[in-house]
Amino acid sequence: GPSSTADIEYERVYGAHGPREYHVVFINNNRLGFSKDPLLSDMLRCIRCGRCLIECPVYQTIGPSWGSGAYNGPMGVGWLYITRGIEEAGPLSMLCIHAGNCREVCPLHIDIPNIM
Repeated sequence: GPSSTADIEYERVYGAHGPREYHVVFINNNRLGFSKDPLLSDMLRCIRCGRCLIECPVYQTIGPSWGSGAYNGPMGVGWLYITRGIEEAGPLSMLCIHAGNCREVCPLHIDIPNIM
């Protein structure tokens, strides 16, 4: 926040460095709406550990282009659905072979194949 200095003749002087004010922007990306969906609310718990990427045979074949900018791999497809809709996520979700490896290694037990 706004800075201050107290060493100028024992008086507090404000605005010596930094901004006078700042703005905080919170991005929701419709998380609140999707948190009410029983299937997609599990996906919002993802901690992005990357275990699903390591175990996913599709991700091992295609690489980071499978998913979205925020999340790669299987969770990225679900996140793409939340942020951009079925038009963009639908074709990518069809690439999932539902091996279930991602579900087995997820520390939060998110059922990613079911989300697909």
